[in-house]
This record gives sequence, C-alpha cells and structure tokens, in this order.
Amino acid sequence: MKLVLITNPYDLKYETDRINLMFNEGLEELHIRKPKCEKEVMIKFISQIDPKFHNRLVLHNNYSLVNTFDIQKIHLSHDWIFNFATNLYLNQIILGGKKISKSTTLVTCSSLYKPIAGINELILGPVFSKYSANITNQLIKTEALEKALRHSKLPVIGLGGVYAESLDFFENVGFKGVAMQSSIWKSMDPVKAFVEMRDRNNARLGQQLRMAV
Repeated sequence: MKLVLITNPYDLKYETDRINLMFNEGLEELHIRKPKCEKEVMIKFISQIDPKFHNRLVLHNNYSLVNTFDIQKIHLSHDWIFNFATNLYLNQIILGGKKISKSTTLVTCSSLYKPIAGINELILGPVFSKYSANITNQLIKTEALEKALRHSKLPVIGLGGVYAESLDFFENVGFKGVAMQSSIWKSMDPVKAFVEMRDRNNARLGQQLRMAV
C-alpha cells in the first residue's frame, strides 16, 4: 500500500530534518497541513526539504507555491471543490492554469458514491480513533467500507488509527494506501516509527508475492 504522512498543524523541533530522513527511507508522499502557516514561513519550510523530494509534497494551503517549487499535487477542502467561482479562481489565478493532481478528504462512506469533478484521489476517515493503536475502536463499519471502496472510481487512502497492527485491515477492506500522523509524530523517534511501518508494509507485500507464485 501507499504510505502517506501528514504533518502536524504546528511546528516540531527538527521537523524538516526528520522529513528528509523519512523520504530517504522511502516515504512516498507528505501532506503539508499547517493551516495557520503564512506564505513566507511555508516557503522557508519547503526550502528546508531536499528539492529532489518536492514532487512528493502535497499542499493543504498556500497553493500558489506550486509555481515556486516542483510541487505536483494539492489537497482541497470542499469549499474549493463545490463552489464554481472559487474553483475557477483556484485553477486560473492561483495555480496559473498549471495542471496538477488534487485530493480531498471525506468522512463518510456514502460520499464515495457521489462523483467529485476534478479530484484524482480521496482520503477517507477517521476509520479508527486517531489516537489509539487499539483497532477494536472502529468508527466506520467494515461491511460499509468494503462496499463503498469497491464502488469508488478513485483510489482511496485510509485515515485514522493507522498503526503497524492495523495495516492488514486497511488493505483487506480495499484501501489503496494509508495516511499516518499521530502514529509517527507522537512516537519518541518519528523516523524509527516510519521505518517500522515501512518494513511492516514491505513484509506484507513480500508475503503476498510469495503466495501468488
């Protein structure tokens, strides 16, 4: 499965250093979610990330920076998606007509049955309580998840309760990836926590390949 990391909304010590290390360890995508971050501060933050990884960044605000850095994807709130005027302003003025990938977050399975124009990927959740590795505290029923994910025409990333112990669940119900946050940033060693998640994911993939032979 695809492994996605979401930043904390507030700044952390050595944050970009750890992000660079995680990219070097195989992180596939980083969502920069810092709602109160002004443009100049965001420019400094992104500049501290190795440029070779900029095409793996996803902006949750300050969208015009796709024209400053090699950023190919943004994450939109529903206000940007479903309002024609703001959508037009985003595409023509803020993005300057640049064609990039777009994602958004959904909170209910029923939303997967409704087409969303201009979106390339979806994040759904929380599936489990965000702050616990206990995968019995499920917030969306398995049957509903499986049915909705089979119906979705877009790849869907699972959010909430993403720990090594829950990776099998997320793949088995049909998610194409998982979005990590608390399981990484609230650990004593975020880079080590990511590597353990990566290794667990790779081990599962290896087992699947062996079973297919």
